[in-house]
Amino acid sequence: MHNIKDGRKSGIPLENNKYKQKKLLRMVIGNPPLSWYSLDNKNAERKDKMRAKVIALLNEKGGVGKSTTAATTAYLLARGGKKVLLIDLDGQGHASLLCGVQNTNQLQETTASLLNRIIRGERLPEADSFLLRHKGVDLIPSNSQLFALERNLANADFRETKLRELMEQFREAYEYILIDCMPNGGTAQINAMLSADELGIPTQAEVFSTVGLTQLSRHIALIQKNTGHPLKIAGGL
Repeated sequence: MHNIKDGRKSGIPLENNKYKQKKLLRMVIGNPPLSWYSLDNKNAERKDKMRAKVIALLNEKGGVGKSTTAATTAYLLARGGKKVLLIDLDGQGHASLLCGVQNTNQLQETTASLLNRIIRGERLPEADSFLLRHKGVDLIPSNSQLFALERNLANADFRETKLRELMEQFREAYEYILIDCMPNGGTAQINAMLSADELGIPTQAEVFSTVGLTQLSRHIALIQKNTGHPLKIAGGL
């Protein structure tokens, strides 16, 4: 597993804005907000029955803070003693950049390459060859190869479940898996929804963000109706 050195432009807020940090943790862990001491105790209690809670951060409008929310939440959970995996499911790779990854397009193994292996029915490489670590968070990075995912999924059997197939191989190794999703809809977004236990929806108080939220709400309802997947909304930010 590779450790990423902190960069000056990592972009993850650490100590500022305590209120937003607590709000993120309440959304992910639940109420009442837990102290770091109680988080450590719960971590110890769950070691023998660990199965990750999966949260997808998405909105069909770009620029609303999905990547920042995903990276910051992952960091806060890791700081509280949780085992956290962050999956970058956006071809822009912003979550990867926030986690200190540079030159993402030079990476050999990314979310896209792993999903392509799943599509072709191939075995995954050893986790140490593609997992990156930053501030206690394990990361599956992304780059522009992910923009071809929709095309690669087009002829795949059960194409809506390929991300879930990938993620199932990590669920018993972590307590939380966070998925930073691309802003557009399509098969990749359906994959994220069918993989997640809950959704976190970053948004902004402006008209286009509201339109994106309306479209997303419609798609969530369709997923719940047509698949029976018990998808919950953890909260909006």
